[in-house]
Amino acid sequence: MAEVYKELDEVKSELEKLKEDCRFKTELSESLRRAHNEQQTKCQDAKLKIEKQEKELNIKSEEIVELRQLYDEVKFKLQKTESSLKQVSSVNEKLRIDSGEKVQQLEGENRKLVTALEEAETRNDDMEQKLHACIEEIEGLKVRLSELQRKCSEAEEKARVGKESRYREDVIMKLEEQSMSVQDQLKWKKEQFQHLEEAHRKLQDQYQLSKKEWEFEKSAMLAEMTMLQSKLDSHIRITESLESQLKMCNQALAQEESRRKLLEVQLSESKQCFENVLAEYEEAKEKIESLSLKRDEDIAALRNSLGMKEVLLKEMEYRVTHLELDNKEFLGTVKELQEAQINRRKIDPSTTKLRNKLKDLEKAHSKCFSTLEEREVEWNSKMAKLIEDMKSYESDVKRQNEQMHLLKTQLDNCHSTIEVSGEETSILFMVLKSELSDVYSKLVNLESQTGPFSQKSEQKISVSGENFDTVDNSQLKAKSCLKEARAEIASLTEKIESLKLLEKRGNVLESALEEHKKMLEESTQSQLYLKEQVSQMEAALSKVSTALEKSNNELTAKISEVSQAETELLLWKSKAESFRICLEQSQEVCKKLETSVLEQVEIEKGLRKANEISQCNLKEQEQRINDLQQKIASLSQMLEQKEATGEKIKLELAKSLKKEGHLLQLVKERDVVVESLKEELKAVDSANLVAQSNFECEKDELCKMINERNAAFENLGKVLEVLKQEAATTESERLEAEIKFGYEKEKLSRVISEKDKMIRGLQDLASTFEHDFDQVFLFILSKDVENFVHVTSHQEALEKTEFNMKVEMEKKNSAIDLLKDEVNNLGDKILHQEDSLLQSNQLVKELEALAEVTKLEMEKLTQAFDEDRAKLTELVKELEHKNKVSTDRINSLSSERESMFIYIEGVCEQFGDLCGQDAELDGLLANMMQNSANDYTLVSGLEISGRATAPGQKHVQKEIEPRLDRSPLRERNQ
Repeated sequence: MAEVYKELDEVKSELEKLKEDCRFKTELSESLRRAHNEQQTKCQDAKLKIEKQEKELNIKSEEIVELRQLYDEVKFKLQKTESSLKQVSSVNEKLRIDSGEKVQQLEGENRKLVTALEEAETRNDDMEQKLHACIEEIEGLKVRLSELQRKCSEAEEKARVGKESRYREDVIMKLEEQSMSVQDQLKWKKEQFQHLEEAHRKLQDQYQLSKKEWEFEKSAMLAEMTMLQSKLDSHIRITESLESQLKMCNQALAQEESRRKLLEVQLSESKQCFENVLAEYEEAKEKIESLSLKRDEDIAALRNSLGMKEVLLKEMEYRVTHLELDNKEFLGTVKELQEAQINRRKIDPSTTKLRNKLKDLEKAHSKCFSTLEEREVEWNSKMAKLIEDMKSYESDVKRQNEQMHLLKTQLDNCHSTIEVSGEETSILFMVLKSELSDVYSKLVNLESQTGPFSQKSEQKISVSGENFDTVDNSQLKAKSCLKEARAEIASLTEKIESLKLLEKRGNVLESALEEHKKMLEESTQSQLYLKEQVSQMEAALSKVSTALEKSNNELTAKISEVSQAETELLLWKSKAESFRICLEQSQEVCKKLETSVLEQVEIEKGLRKANEISQCNLKEQEQRINDLQQKIASLSQMLEQKEATGEKIKLELAKSLKKEGHLLQLVKERDVVVESLKEELKAVDSANLVAQSNFECEKDELCKMINERNAAFENLGKVLEVLKQEAATTESERLEAEIKFGYEKEKLSRVISEKDKMIRGLQDLASTFEHDFDQVFLFILSKDVENFVHVTSHQEALEKTEFNMKVEMEKKNSAIDLLKDEVNNLGDKILHQEDSLLQSNQLVKELEALAEVTKLEMEKLTQAFDEDRAKLTELVKELEHKNKVSTDRINSLSSERESMFIYIEGVCEQFGDLCGQDAELDGLLANMMQNSANDYTLVSGLEISGRATAPGQKHVQKEIEPRLDRSPLRERNQ
C-alpha cells in the first residue's frame, strides 16, 4: 500500500508538472498567435506596397514604350528631312551650275554688244551734235516767225483802233522794212541749208559704211553660231550614249530593288513567324498565370482552414480550462480516497462518480480515434490530387518545351535564309560597283571632250550612288532586323530557362511529395505495428494497454512530424541562403545602377555642353544669314532702283536719242550688278553648304547621344525588369514562408492538442488506476494472495508505462523547444527579409525618380532638337526662296537686256527713218524757197495796190494773215 501511495504522489507531482507545462505552452501559443497576427498585418502592408509599386512600374513601362514610339517617329521624320535636304541640295547645285553657264554665256554676249554699242555711240555722238545745231537754227527761225506774227497782230489791232488814213502809210513803210529784213534772212538761210545738205550727204556716206561693217559682223556671228550648233550636236550625242548607259544602270538597280523587295517579303514572313512564336509564348504565360491564380486560391483556402483551426484552438483552450477544473475535482476525490484508505472506509458514491467519468473519457477517446482516421483519409485524398496536378503540370511543361524546340528550328531556318539573301545582295552590290567603276572610268575619259555636260552626268552618277546608298541602308536595316530577332531569341531562351527553373522547382516538389509519401507509409506501418501491439496488450491490460498504445501511436506521429519539421527547416535555411545571395546580387545591381546613373549624369553634362556649342554655332549662322539677307535686301533695292531708272531711261530714249550714252552706262552698271549678284550667290551657296555640313555633323552627334541614351534606358528597363522579377520571387517566397509558418503553427496546435490528449490519457490512466485500485481493494478482502500477485504485475506494468511516458514527455518537450527556437529564427529571418524588401523598394523608387529626371531631360533635348531642326528648315526654305528670287531676277535682267538690244535695233531703224526725213526736209526747204518767192511777189504787189487804192488794203491784210500763221516746218518737227 505504501508503494501505491508513493506512486499516487508521483502521479500527482507529474500532473502538476503537466499542468504547469500546459499553462506555459498556452502562454507560448498566445504569444505565437499575436506574433503571427502582427506578421500577417505586416505582410498585408508589404503586399499593398508591392502592388502599388507594380502598378507604378507598369505605368512607367507603358510611358517608356510610348516614348520609344515617339522616338521612332522622330527618327523617321528626321530621315525624311534628310532625304528632302539632299534632294534640295542636288536641285540647288543643278540650278547653280545652270545659272553659272547662263551667266557665262550672257557675259560673252554682253561683251560683244558693249563693243558694238561703243562704236555706235561714237557715231551717234557725231550725228547728235550735227542734229543739235540744225534744231537750234530751226528753233531760232520759229522764234522770229512768232515775233513777226505777234507784230502783225499788234499792227492789225492798231489799224482797227486808229484811223485808217493816218496809219496806212506808216504800216506800209514798216512792212516794206520788214520784207527787206526777211529777204536778207532768207538769203542767209539758203546758205545755211546748203551747208546742211553737204553735212547730210557726209552722214549718209558714213551710215552706209557702218551698215556694211554691221553686215560683215553679222555674217561672222552666224558662222560662230553654226560652229557652236555643231559642237552642241556632238555633245548631245555623247550625252545620249551616257543616258543609255545610265538606263542600263537603272535597270540593274531596278532588278536589285526587286530582289530587295523579295528580301523584305522574306523578312516580313520571318516576322510573322516570330509574332506567332510570341503569341504562343503569351498563351503559355497566360496558362502559367492561371496556374498561379489557382495556387493563390489554394493558399486562400488554406488560410480559411487556418482560421477554422484557430477557432478549434480556442475551443480546445476552453476544453483545457474545463479539464483543469475537472482535474481539481479529481484531485479532491483522490485526497478523499486516500483519507478513506487510511481510515479503511468504503466510499461508494465517489467510486461511482469516478467510474462514470472514466466511461465518458473512454467515449471521447473513441471519438477522437475516429476523427483521426477520417483526417488520414482526407489527407490521402489530397495527396492523390496533388500528385495528379503535378503530373498534368509536367505534361504541360513537356509540351511547351517541344513547341519551343520547334520554334528554335524555325528561327534557325529563317536566319540561314536571311544570311544567304544577304550574301547574294552583297555579291550583286560588288558586281554593280565594278560596273559603275567602269562607267566612271569611261566618263572620266569623256570629260575632256564633254566639258559642261560632264557635270550633269556626275549628278546622275551621284543619284545612282545615292540609290546604292539606299540599297546599303536596306542591308543595314535587314541586319538590324536580324539583330532584333536574335535579341528576341535570347529573350525566349531566357524565358525557356525560367521554365526550366519552374520544372526544377516542380521536381523538388515532387521529391518532397515522395518523401511525404514515404513518411505516410512509415507512419501507416508504425500504426499497424502499434495496433498489433495493442491487440497483444489487450489480453493483459485491456483498457490501460489501449490508452498506452494510442499514446504511443500519437508519439510516433509526432516524431514523424518533428522529422518533417527538421527537413522543412533545412529547406528554409537553404532558401534563406538563396535570399541572402539574391540580396547581395541586388546590392551589386544597385551599385551598378548608381555607376550607370553617374555615367548618365556625365553624359548629360557633355550633351549640355554640345548643345551650348551647337546653339552658339546656330546663332553665328543666324547672324551670317541675317547679314546675307540684309545684303540681298540691299541688292534687291538696288535692282528695283535700277529697274526704275531703266524705265525712266526707256522713256527718255523714246523721247530722244540723246540718252543712249546713259543707257550704255546703265548696261555696264547692270553687268557689274550681275557680277556682284553672282559672287553673292556663290557666297550664299558656300554658306548653305557650310550650314548643311554643320547641320549634318550636329545631327550625327545628336543621333549618337540619343542612341547612347536609348541604350542607357534599355539597361535601366532591364534592371527594372530584373528588380520586378526579384520582387515577384521574394513575394512568392514570402508567401511560401507564410504558408510554411501556417503549417508550423498548425503543427504546434497539433502538438498542443496531442499534449491535451496525453493529459486526457493520463487522466484516463489515473481513473483506470483508481478503478483498478478499488477493484483490488475489494478483491483483497476475498482473495489476498491472488490479488497480491496480480497487483504486483499491475504495478510493474504501471511503472514501465510511467517510465515510458516520462521519456516521451522529455522528448516532446525538447522537440517543442527546438521548434520554438526555429520559429524565432524564422521570424528574425522574415523581419530581415522585410527590411531588405523595403531597401530594395526604396532603391526602385530612387531609380524611378532618376528615370523620370532622365525622361524629362530627354524631352527637353528632343524639344530643343526639334526647334533647331525647324529653324534650320526655315533657313533652308528662305535660302531656297532667295535663290529662286535671284534666278528670277537674273532671268528678268536677261530679258531686259534682250529688250534693250531690240530697242537699239529700233533706234537704228529710227536713225534710218531720220535719214529719210532729211530727204523730205530738203524737199520742204525747196517748197519754202518757192513760197517765200511767191510771198515776196505778193507783198510787192500789195504795196503797189495799197499806194494806189486804200480801200483794198483790208483784203490784202486778210490774205497775208493765214500765210504768216503757217509755219512750213511745224508739222514735220511735231
